[in-house]
Amino acid sequence: MKKITFILLLGVIILSFGTCTSTKKALTSCSVEGTIKDMTGLDGCGMMIELSDGAKLNPVEYTVKSFNFEDGQRIRFSYEEVDAMNICMSGQTVKITCITILD
Repeated sequence: MKKITFILLLGVIILSFGTCTSTKKALTSCSVEGTIKDMTGLDGCGMMIELSDGAKLNPVEYTVKSFNFEDGQRIRFSYEEVDAMNICMSGQTVKITCITILD
């Protein structure tokens, strides 16, 4: 019985380490470039991200907490699309998973 418990516990520990590693990869990929746009003039909108093709992303969730959005900032970031209720009717709602300022 002790042997089975030990093996199960070891398996859980190994699987949890694998989850942390894949999460870190997602957070550090930052592969998309865009520009922060202040869209507060549109009803219910705030800071949005405009991609090079003109598409707009509406960030509603963040895994990165220490970033201050400023109009005109060029950034590199990663995101996941989310289905979220939002009163801003422009752009795809997204969760920002990684973000850095470009020089």
